[in-house]
Parts: sequence; C-alpha cells; structure tokens
Amino acid sequence: MSIPRKKFGGQLPTRLNSSDGRHETLLGNLNVARVTLGLISDTLGPFGMSKAVLKKKKGNKSSDLLVTSHGASVLENTRTEHPVARLLAGLAKAQKDENGDGATSAVVLACSLLINAVELLNMGLHPSTISEGYGAAQQKATDILRGISSEIDPTDYETLHDIVKSVLTSRVIVGSPKISELFTDFVVELARSLALSSPLDLDNVRIVKKLGGSLADSELMLNGFLLDDREVTHPNMPLKVEGVSIALLNSLEVKRLPSKSVASPLESVKIETTELDEYREFLRSRAELAKNMADKINNTGANVVLVNMGIDELVEHYLSRHRILAVKRVKSEDMELIARLTQGIVVGSADDLTPDKLGKAGSVEEIRFRDEERSVMISGCKGKGTATLILRGSSKHVLDEGERSLKAALRVIVKLLDDPRITFGGGATEMELARGLRSYALTFTGKEQFAVQQYSRALEAIPRILAENAGLDVVETIASLRKSHGSGQSWFGVEAIQGRVADMREVKVFDPLIVKLNVIKAATELAIMILRISGIGKARKKRKKDEGSTDEAGERERKEDVEEAKEKNTINPRMNTPPIE
Repeated sequence: MSIPRKKFGGQLPTRLNSSDGRHETLLGNLNVARVTLGLISDTLGPFGMSKAVLKKKKGNKSSDLLVTSHGASVLENTRTEHPVARLLAGLAKAQKDENGDGATSAVVLACSLLINAVELLNMGLHPSTISEGYGAAQQKATDILRGISSEIDPTDYETLHDIVKSVLTSRVIVGSPKISELFTDFVVELARSLALSSPLDLDNVRIVKKLGGSLADSELMLNGFLLDDREVTHPNMPLKVEGVSIALLNSLEVKRLPSKSVASPLESVKIETTELDEYREFLRSRAELAKNMADKINNTGANVVLVNMGIDELVEHYLSRHRILAVKRVKSEDMELIARLTQGIVVGSADDLTPDKLGKAGSVEEIRFRDEERSVMISGCKGKGTATLILRGSSKHVLDEGERSLKAALRVIVKLLDDPRITFGGGATEMELARGLRSYALTFTGKEQFAVQQYSRALEAIPRILAENAGLDVVETIASLRKSHGSGQSWFGVEAIQGRVADMREVKVFDPLIVKLNVIKAATELAIMILRISGIGKARKKRKKDEGSTDEAGERERKEDVEEAKEKNTINPRMNTPPIE
C-alpha cells in the first residue's frame, strides 16, 4: 500500500533511532495514524471535501455507495485490518454518537499527538514519559478552556441559531446558505418547542426521508405526525377528515363467533360443515360481530381509527359506511407517540373504547409523495413533545447525508441545552490553548516539558488544516493567529468563508464547550493508549480436529491472511510496520 506524504504534522522517518522491536511496532502504529490523518483531514471545515466509500453488503456481492463529508462516517465505513486504525475509527464514532460534532477534530488531534511523538521518541523520551507530559498538558488545556468559555442563556435562540449554523456550515451537502439556514431553523424551532417543559429527547424526533424534490423542500411538523408507507385501508373511506377524534386500538380482527363457549376474542376457530344453511348462519354471525365492532367505534364519536395489528375486511366495510377513516399495521412505537401527541389512550379492542380515550387532532389526510408512495399525515394535534421532520432529496445519498447533518446538529443542541457554555470556533480555541501550553511547558524542569510543547503543536494542526482546506497560505495564517493571540485577542480564528483571519465574535462562529472538552479528553486518552502498545498480535482461530497439525494450520492461516490483505488492499495485521514508499 502506498503511503501519501502530507505536509502538515511533518514526515515520519522510516525507523526510530533504536533497534528495539517495541519501537518498530510503535513506528508502525504512528504510521497508521499518519495515513488516517491524510484520509480525513480534507473533510474538516466549511470547505471540506467529501469521500466516496463502497460498502459491501452482507451476503451480497453488490456494493452500496456512501458519499459523505463526515469524518466519522468515512472511518466507520472504510475497511481496515490494523488495530490502531480501528481504535481511531472507534474514537470518531464515539464522539459522533455522544456529541454530534467534533469527530473529525478528535481524530485530527489524536493523530497529530501520535505523529509529534516520533520526535520525542528520537530524543530518547520513553513512551511513559510522553504519556505523562500529554496527560499534564490535557489537564492544563481543560483548565484554560473552562477559563476562556462563556455562558449563554438557553432561551437566547439567536445565539443557538448561530451555534447550530456553525455546525451545519461544515456539512458539504447542506453547505448552501439557503439549505443551511432552513435546517438551522428546524433545529432551533425543535429546541424552542420541545425543550420548554422537559429536556429535549431525540427519540421523540422522527426523520422521514422521501425521494423527490430537493433538501429545500423539507418541512417540519411540530404538532403533527407522519405515518410513513401507510394508507387508508378501504377505497370507500374518506381520504381526509377534519375535526378529528382518533381511536387507537391494538386489533380489529374477527377471530371468533359470538358464542359463550369461546372466551378469548383473539382465539382462532376452525369451522367444518357440510350444510349450506349452517355456513350461511356462520357468515351472518361473523358479519353481525363485525358490524357491532364498527358501531361501537362510531358510537364513541371517533372518525379516525388507527390499529396496531390488522382490521377484518368486514369491519373495514362497516367503518367505511360510517365514513370513518382507518389505517392498519401502525407500528407500536408510532402508536405510543401518536397517543402522546393526540392525548389519547391505546386500548385492546372496540369493547374497551370510550369517548374519553379518544385522541384529538386538527386533520388526518392520506398524501402522496410519488405515485407509488402513500403516507398518512396527522396535523393540528393538541399534545406536545414529539415532532416529525420530512426530509426531501433528489437521491438516496443526498437524503442520507442530510439526515446525518440534522442528527449531528440535534445532538449538539441537546448538549448545549444541558451545559450552556460556549467557546470560539474556527481554530481560535485551539490557538489560545496552544499559546497557553507553550508558557505552561516552561514550568517543567524534566523531559515532560518537550511533551507539553509537542501537545501545543498538535493543537495547532486544526487551524492549519482549516486554512489549508480554505485555500489560504498556511504559514501566513498561523503566524497571523499567533500574533493576534499573543496580543490578547483570544477570539481570532480562521474565517474560511471569506478566506481570512477574523474575530469569531463578529462572524458568529461558536462551539459548545462540552464538545471541545470531550474532543481534547478523548483524543489525549486514545493517543496515550496507542503510545503504550508495545506489540500487535492476532488471535489464533480455533482449529478443528480434522485440520491437521499445528504447523499446517499456522501455514494455512498465514496464507489466508496474505490473500485477505491483498484482496482488501489494507495493512496486514501481522506486520509490525506498514510498507513505506
């Protein structure tokens, strides 16, 4: 595998100044960090590039295409055999799932710390000494970060708008001003409406993806619900009902005769008869039971029926006579959300239904996004706490990337409402931390001083990459930022949109403090963990009794590894050091 040379972070030597096999293993690990950094560094920032990844489907020879600018998604879906690459991919995924944003920054920082450790190792520092220095630097950076942060009012929706927009601007698919503004409005409106009385729960926010149109055609239903891929069950039922009273039931299936000998309404009955009159009586009794079920529902005042299981055809027929709209096979989780939204109660059958258990809504209507796609929209509900985002897009890739962007922004807003402290974006925070750590390093008299200095250099990798991706002169940008921060202007960072160094307060580029704290902590801990790895092995597969001797099994396993590495074009896990060009 050819290893690309990247100018940021420096080039690694082909070997360390030691013949120790542990250092050779460590060099291999650090080379993997450099490859990983080169893979995702150009996805960072507003002008980050997208990656196309072929995902092989399980049990299928065909592949699915993923196009994304999310560093976490790129690493998560890129096949790799090296344990360090897997650790870095796990870091990105954990950051994405926990905080929504900062996954690429966390991997960039972790990789930069590992790359800068090579110089320290060549100076004679032991990995334990480097780890101690990195740990001290991380603790000091955390203290500085808390000191330069500021608290905002969670009800200041203008500031929330600026923060969410900063998150979405770095997503290439939604990077256009119109779509970015639309998605930002969606997220802030969700925070305004759903987080007033209780913490914002993302499980109560449904994102429904529909092909057709563009992302600009997406819409938010705050007081409504969309039953995706569901339709009105009978052709004679109304397709739209206003002034809705909704009956929520588990089942409307007729599976018993009206006989005292059968106790359960869900017990199946097998009828065998050779007499026509008996068969007619059976059909009459069954129709009577179905009619009674429909009449009971109608007598409660319900004009819409949603059923978790099935609806008998005869029941559908009699419900249509009453002009009642019915939908069957509604998911259990959807039934619970609709019950909360309409303030109704889910009951087992028509016998348990009473007027006080009905939900209320403004209207229920069957809609079509395309000819073959039907859905049922419930709007004008009286309850609160749930919302539906209808995401439109011209292709599956656009819809998937839009969904990832929205989920990232939603996770960020949840974290921000929990801890309403912010710092400056655009690399301003990292530059200020680097400045503080350079001064802090001088307080050490031991070798840890050099580790702290390399930590400060690693922090500057983020504004360096932002400047490089924006097409700016990296050296001039970093020099200008160092001058600004040295004169006390701690809020100056890279303004990539206009291509300049600017005051982040004026351009309104902010990041939640909790995201920055987690990035620094997670990246440092992982870098220290990798620095302490002295060897890499692969667990031996369990050998069956008929597989021959141990030597034969080992040779066969080695050949399998070689063939697998060739096929996947990845770093062989049995090799201590990846090939270097």
